Amino acid sequence: SQLKERYFEPGLLAKILKINQEKIRDVTTFQDVPLYPLASLEWKDDKKKVLKVKLNKRNGGIGKVSLFINKKEIIEDINPKRKAEVEVNLEKYRNYLKYNNDDFFAVKTFNKAGWLSSKPERIRYVAPKGTRGTDAETGTAGTIKLGGNYKPKFYGIIIGTSDYRGEKLDLSYADKDAQDMATALTEVASPLFGKQNVQVNLLSTTKGKVPTKENITKQFQAIAALAKPGDIFVVYLSGHGVTFGEQNSQFYYLTKEIASEDISDASIRNKFTLSTSELTELLKQIPAQKQVMIIDACSSGSLVSNVLSQSRSLSSSQRRALDRMKDRTGMFILAGSAANKVSYEASQFGQGLLTYSLLLGMNGSALRDNQYVDVMQLFQFAADKVPEFAAFIGGMQRPVIATPSGSNSFDIGQFTEDVSIPMVEVKPLFVRSNFQEENDFDDILEISDAIDNRLMDISAQGKAASVLFVNVKKYPNAFAIKGRYSVSGESIIGNIRVFKGDELIKSFEIKGSSHDIDGLVEEILKKVE
Repeated sequence: SQLKERYFEPGLLAKILKINQEKIRDVTTFQDVPLYPLASLEWKDDKKKVLKVKLNKRNGGIGKVSLFINKKEIIEDINPKRKAEVEVNLEKYRNYLKYNNDDFFAVKTFNKAGWLSSKPERIRYVAPKGTRGTDAETGTAGTIKLGGNYKPKFYGIIIGTSDYRGEKLDLSYADKDAQDMATALTEVASPLFGKQNVQVNLLSTTKGKVPTKENITKQFQAIAALAKPGDIFVVYLSGHGVTFGEQNSQFYYLTKEIASEDISDASIRNKFTLSTSELTELLKQIPAQKQVMIIDACSSGSLVSNVLSQSRSLSSSQRRALDRMKDRTGMFILAGSAANKVSYEASQFGQGLLTYSLLLGMNGSALRDNQYVDVMQLFQFAADKVPEFAAFIGGMQRPVIATPSGSNSFDIGQFTEDVSIPMVEVKPLFVRSNFQEENDFDDILEISDAIDNRLMDISAQGKAASVLFVNVKKYPNAFAIKGRYSVSGESIIGNIRVFKGDELIKSFEIKGSSHDIDGLVEEILKKVE
């Protein structure tokens, strides 16, 4: 872990074997060891308001010094002037403390080059008697009750962006995924934490606040002002994400105001995206020790008009950035897909595969003791199920799980008989029909168009739809209606076949009138159903 800054390369074997076309980073050979400084910690006085950090410089010089409280990075660099001794006033960081005699501060030192770090140097914090601060139970100023019976609260920020500026980046299900996830988390969290202790904030382009960068930032800041160390915080991101940068590239979540995946302009990145660095800083401001991030962000480079499902992929650079975020914030992270794999917005499921799997798990398929929603159990269930669902629609996807070292899993909800999880019924998917008149080898009565238009009308009914229709010739495991017919006067006789993929499912004969094509179509669809 001390060498991760320079040498961590997700998907390395796949790159060496040319399975993954991403380039391997150019890194310096590990020949010498420019060592980080040794740190010693002590309290300046008995009140423990100021922490003194002394640095013993070695051959690698003095680089940044990061401050942690209970494994969570609070300040990335407390020593920007690279002094041999630095003091930190801890008064404004009291809300990160649990006051249960198990708090500790730690520093991690880096060499001057910034790629080699020390193990954390720790010092325990036991609050002096009569310490003033924020009461853990009432939230009012007063003497802190050490080890008080604090009832944890559940906070969530759920973000979905389907409707971007213009039409190029628009997605089908990101908004719906976010709305369903917000509902599900509220439902399962309420029995465990109490309804009054659950606050889930939805930002989407069709419901809730609009997911602009300003609104998202304000939501994080609002929760940072409320949360305590014993609380739980969940953030969910659905929409587009891209990687930008060379050696130390970052993952950027694209907010509603953006119209293109081209973020080479620094002003566009600053105004309309959230980078992993910015997300890390926002997360660090939230004192909750138990944090969860679920990210299902599309890489929009492979958007094409004739592909139903938009590709959601994570490059190794994105994985590296997310992994670093996990290490610095103590956060459990589930990312939509691994390097060089694809995730899909799958029409049969009516939403993203990752979200569908998580909802399925919370609905009873991945519960601890048949009732509790355990983070790691839920994440592992999704990681196992998503590849199965992806294979069902002819794709590949394997989600990535990142967990902070030394941290135990925890419950984020409880499933009871009163809980209602929004689940989409997996519906039959139909593609374009194909009909021919036997003598003309052409669809002279335009029966194909009539059937497709009817299927399109049914599909547009949303949740009430019995089938889903997509206007393409082929799609893995989709149904297709094909037929040949003959016309004699006003009479029509047709032989109809129903296929699933390349497999013939059923054949039947149909009769009708050339003056009533709509009636003929309804009769065909009735038999197909």
